Amino acid sequence: MSFSVDVVNLILYFVQQLGVMMGVGGETIILIVYFLSTRDGVIEPKEEQFGRAVHKVLGWGLWLMIASGAAITLLHIFSGGSDIVLEPAFIFKWLLLGGIAAAELGQWGRPFANYWWEAAVAAQWYALFIVHILAPITMWGDLIFLYVIWNIGFIACFVALVHMMHIPQVQMRRRLVPQAAPKPQHKPALAHIPPPV
Repeated sequence: MSFSVDVVNLILYFVQQLGVMMGVGGETIILIVYFLSTRDGVIEPKEEQFGRAVHKVLGWGLWLMIASGAAITLLHIFSGGSDIVLEPAFIFKWLLLGGIAAAELGQWGRPFANYWWEAAVAAQWYALFIVHILAPITMWGDLIFLYVIWNIGFIACFVALVHMMHIPQVQMRRRLVPQAAPKPQHKPALAHIPPPV
C-alpha cells in the first residue's frame, strides 16, 4: 500500500513540476517575445500566431498545475494531512493559481496585451513559482507584505524597461486580403478628324 501511495505522490509531483515549468517558462517567453514583437509598435501576424502558441503551452501548464494540485490536496485531506492544506503558503498558492487562471481567461484569444497587464500577469507567475519552490512556513501578514513588495518591484522594473526601450503602444496588424486591382478604364478613343482643308 505504501509503495503505491509513494508512486502516486511521485507522479503528481512530476505533473505539478511539469506544469510549473510550462507555465513559468511560457510566461518568460511571452515577456521576451513581447519586447521583440512590439519594438516597432505593430505586431505582425506571424508574431501574433507565435504568441497564441505560447499561450496554449502556458494554459496547458496552468491546467496541469490545477489538476495535480487538486489531487495532491485530496491526498493530504484523506491521509490526515489537513494541517498542511490549511497552511498560509498552501492556500496562498491556490489564490495565485486562481488569479492567474482569471487573468488568462481575461486575455483569451489575444497573444499580447498592454504592458501594464503583461507585467502584472508575469509578476503573478513568478510569485507562484517562488511560493511553489520555497513553500515558506510563514504567517499571512508576511506573505501579503512580500507579495505586495514583489508586485510593486516587478511591475515598476518592467514598466521602466518598456519606457527605456521606447516601446510604443502596440497595434495588431491584421492580415489584409489581397483584392484584385481595379481594371484601368480606357477612355474611348476620339475619332481622328482631319483638319479642315
